[in-house]
Amino acid sequence: MTQKSEFQGSLTHHIARGSTIVLFFAFLAAPIGYLTRMLYSRSLSIEMFGLFYSILAFLTIFTTFNDLGFGYSLSYLVPKFIKNKEKQKIWNTFRYDQIIEVSTAIILSIVLYFSSDFLASNYFKTDISSDLIKIFLIFFIAESFLSAIDKFFVGLQQEEYYSSIKIAKLGFGLMFSLIVFWLGKGNVIWYAVSWSLSHMLVAIIYKYILYRRNRTIISKLTWDKSLFVRMSKYAFPTLLVSSIGIISAPIDSILLIFFKDLSAVGVYNIILPLVVITPIFLTPINNLLFPLISKIEDEPKKVTLLMESMLKIVPYLATYFAIFIFLFPESIVQTVFGSKWVELAATPLKIASLGYIFLPMSSLMGTFANGLGLVKEKSKLSIIITVLKVLLNLFFIYSFGIVGAIFTNIVMFTMGTVFLAFHIRKRFLFSVPIFFYGKLILFGLLIYSVSHLFGLNPRGIMEIGLTGFLYTLLYLIFGIIFEVVDKKSIMILFNNKKNIRWIR
Repeated sequence: MTQKSEFQGSLTHHIARGSTIVLFFAFLAAPIGYLTRMLYSRSLSIEMFGLFYSILAFLTIFTTFNDLGFGYSLSYLVPKFIKNKEKQKIWNTFRYDQIIEVSTAIILSIVLYFSSDFLASNYFKTDISSDLIKIFLIFFIAESFLSAIDKFFVGLQQEEYYSSIKIAKLGFGLMFSLIVFWLGKGNVIWYAVSWSLSHMLVAIIYKYILYRRNRTIISKLTWDKSLFVRMSKYAFPTLLVSSIGIISAPIDSILLIFFKDLSAVGVYNIILPLVVITPIFLTPINNLLFPLISKIEDEPKKVTLLMESMLKIVPYLATYFAIFIFLFPESIVQTVFGSKWVELAATPLKIASLGYIFLPMSSLMGTFANGLGLVKEKSKLSIIITVLKVLLNLFFIYSFGIVGAIFTNIVMFTMGTVFLAFHIRKRFLFSVPIFFYGKLILFGLLIYSVSHLFGLNPRGIMEIGLTGFLYTLLYLIFGIIFEVVDKKSIMILFNNKKNIRWIR
């Protein structure tokens, strides 16, 4: 066996086992997330649904910012310390990040608590939002505590734990929400309480798991100036990206509220979960790839092989969901969220379904850029995208509302994909499977033609389920014929990789 084929088997072995775990939990998490949104969308008014997700998105922005960039340092450096068996550095890296994340979350929570009335009057424009912000601060602090644990599991490559955190949060959130709904308290306040309690409970559970699972690396926290400086050098450029993101990420909702109303935000949050189905499944895989890329960045052939494999798998998955949503937007919206949303959401959903194919591609390139330490390049991209996104959104949201926000995002995803791919390719040559993409487009056109020829318009969950089954069968056949996944990958998919035993 050649060196390349030996590595290919080893690499596929590693990815296959981890991917099996993360995909298993992703498949479980997706329906729970949709059941939660279904409950909220059917029991809340369009305005209150929009308010719930507006405040949640507003606070989520700060959860990605309050680690000051040290979260990426944690996931980036831990695999290197594992490779060199530097236990004290592994533990110190985790504790430095956790202390920073929780401390900044507490400080920001104090500021947000005393600013809640101002935000309610001048931004959300409804008094009830002040109480919602205060309740969600429990979520905010718990999420910061849990975030460090999540990133530590990513760095340790313990897939079964970091990939199950999301399903735990969603599962407890749905359970608590159903309880308050059955008790006749299914309103926006009690749903916020349910959401916050679920995150607090999961933070406690996974702290216990982390300490029990990794006893051999737990030690007394020590001050390591060189380690902190090393983390800072990677963290602060990332902080720039996160800071810019604070301006960029919420601009859709901010301008939709400013130019339109809470109803527009509600509809937008009906569309988004449908068109980001692919990232739901790929985010755990990105978490798996990040430490792996960091570990093999000094081995160009391995990075190239990994990139070329993902450039087929990611578009294949993204196109699968995009085609089906594009064909039956009205039926999907009505079945999942209820008839009151169909008229407002169907058309923009159809537009977004195809354009958002570039979202997982942009995310994939971002994962490779992070794993390869291309922080400066990502910083440049963030500045460019932020300026353009603000300018485009000012015009397109004002002129076209939700459709304008969707169009702007499609442009940004495409730019991000091309920009990062260009910089990655400067370091590692890789081929883009253009002919495979052409076959995907032809397959989509064929399915579209057949559905219109026979006038397919499934109604209700049974008809959509049957149509989806037949469509999935055809899509799988397409994937097998054109070898989206290597046959060797399928054969070793359920094999177990060699675990890093010394840290157990």
